[in-house]
Amino acid sequence: MTPPPPPLIPAAPTPPPTLPSSPASPNGTHAANGKAPAAAATANGANGAALSPQAAELETFLAHLTRMLVQYTDANQRPETPVVQHVPPRDLAARLDLRFADDRADLPHLLSLFQATLDYSVRTGHPLFLDKLYTGVTPVGVATELLTGALNINTHVFAASPVGTLMEMACLAELRRMIGYPVAQGAGFMSPGGSISNLVAMVTARNIKFPDAKVIGLVGMPPLAVFTSAHSHFSIEKSAMVIGLGRGQVFRVATTANGCMIPEDLEAKIAEAKEKGMLPFFVNATSGTTVLCSYDPIRPIAAIARRHGAWLHVDGSWGGSTLFSATHRHLLDGVELSDSFVMNPHKMLGVPLHCSCLLVAHPPATMVAANSSRASYLYHAPPTPVNGDDEEGSEEDAASPRTTTEASPLGHLLGAEDTDGFGTADADNDMAAALEPYDLGNLGIGCGRRADGVKFFLSWKWEGTAGYTSRVDRAFAMAALLRERVTAHPRFELVFPLSLPAADREQGANTCFWYVPAKDEKRAGGRAQWRHEVWTDAAAKARVARVTAAVRVRMLVRGNVMCDYAPLSSPVALPSFFRVPMNSPEVGEEHLDRLLAEICEIADAVVAEVEDGAATA
Repeated sequence: MTPPPPPLIPAAPTPPPTLPSSPASPNGTHAANGKAPAAAATANGANGAALSPQAAELETFLAHLTRMLVQYTDANQRPETPVVQHVPPRDLAARLDLRFADDRADLPHLLSLFQATLDYSVRTGHPLFLDKLYTGVTPVGVATELLTGALNINTHVFAASPVGTLMEMACLAELRRMIGYPVAQGAGFMSPGGSISNLVAMVTARNIKFPDAKVIGLVGMPPLAVFTSAHSHFSIEKSAMVIGLGRGQVFRVATTANGCMIPEDLEAKIAEAKEKGMLPFFVNATSGTTVLCSYDPIRPIAAIARRHGAWLHVDGSWGGSTLFSATHRHLLDGVELSDSFVMNPHKMLGVPLHCSCLLVAHPPATMVAANSSRASYLYHAPPTPVNGDDEEGSEEDAASPRTTTEASPLGHLLGAEDTDGFGTADADNDMAAALEPYDLGNLGIGCGRRADGVKFFLSWKWEGTAGYTSRVDRAFAMAALLRERVTAHPRFELVFPLSLPAADREQGANTCFWYVPAKDEKRAGGRAQWRHEVWTDAAAKARVARVTAAVRVRMLVRGNVMCDYAPLSSPVALPSFFRVPMNSPEVGEEHLDRLLAEICEIADAVVAEVEDGAATA
């Protein structure tokens, strides 16, 4: 039997050394405040020499911080630990000592601020932090953040970050393989979040279809049109505004009741845009919407986008991690037909914020042509390729829908005559060929880039692909279990009950439900009448929305649990309900029970106060 791996952080670190005196103070006192120096560090550096002052200072901080982080992480799993200590903003500001002084802080004061940061921050690693689409990071994730912080590398050019660049490209190449994109002849890079990835995808699409836009902008061009579902992320609309389009050029495609884009309405919206003299150029499908975690049907959407010459982007920022799950991979059916795809490992996979992967079915040269500003002061001649001379394409790339002129990613955008050198595979489909070009900053619109690939690569190595598969499958399983718990509870009602056909229920890792007051359960018509009114009656919708919002406010003050709420505006306006994303592997059945008990206790009190006319929310 394989022994378990050693812990990443020792359980009992050696006592920390004290800080050495500042090298800028030869007389033994700190130049800024005249404080006496601490004793020199006893630890040795390379070849037995004493540590440099900078290394000794780092050792002191890390020794203290390591103990703090280990205790903090351990406390997250203890039932008595709150998710957050609620302190009003003005009081919290006083406790944090937010003023600055000429003199530097001494070590005890700075360490007290370290501890206060831990004490008063939201514990995202707590099993009852069920509020957002991210959760606490894994232990290896914490270690990778320390590593990248120490390196402080910028992955814009290979020369400044050779290891970080190759690790990032290795992750992207493997994700392209999992999607069904060409491995060596695809492209992509990591960005600070899904919103930026969506923006870069849209800029790339525009500049590929309209290369003159890089020179003269939108002057003389027909109005461009973007299409996205009514349940998609707001970043699609914001991206359109950033590239010079107005809201009137973003067409909201109707969805089913449970949030999936209706392909027939996409066809209708494209026809409407053309009638208005607009040119369809970008279709966004969502894999895992923010509120309902709904999955748009990619395959029929891809056929429509291709027929109209539009770039198909798939925003899988939340739900795209189902790439790792054989059980749930069907939710991404047809994703290999898209032009670009986004997934955020910092969400369902627990990689530290931020880590978003933009994968592109086009070769790297396409992204460079679309986005490069030819900054010769930064982007110089590339290093010698890892694999030497180019070799003939492999059978894997030859079988890809992206490797023939007929099915080229550019064929439906520019015409077959423009695809030479872009749509065909001209390099062996192996890892070495996938690691070119190296200067990743040239593929996007920014310059400064954190080494997110290092975090993802090392985390993936530690967890293994099977570990990520297990994590995704468990998230979906716990969401299904919560739906069962909600269904069995007398005070709650699923927005999409389990009695509905499977295609009409929630599909993903989110669970959405309302609190039902006891008095409504007991009146004539019972639960069915209550539900009918919530879907149809404005006054009933307003009452439900007020109670839900009041529960959330009191939940934050109590600090035992955190979960958010959201309304829906289409296709039917629904009042705010509790939305619980399930992505932490630390959540157990007991936590689901505590969540429902907390909401029920608070909501009962809120409803009682409303009936007494004393609600303060």
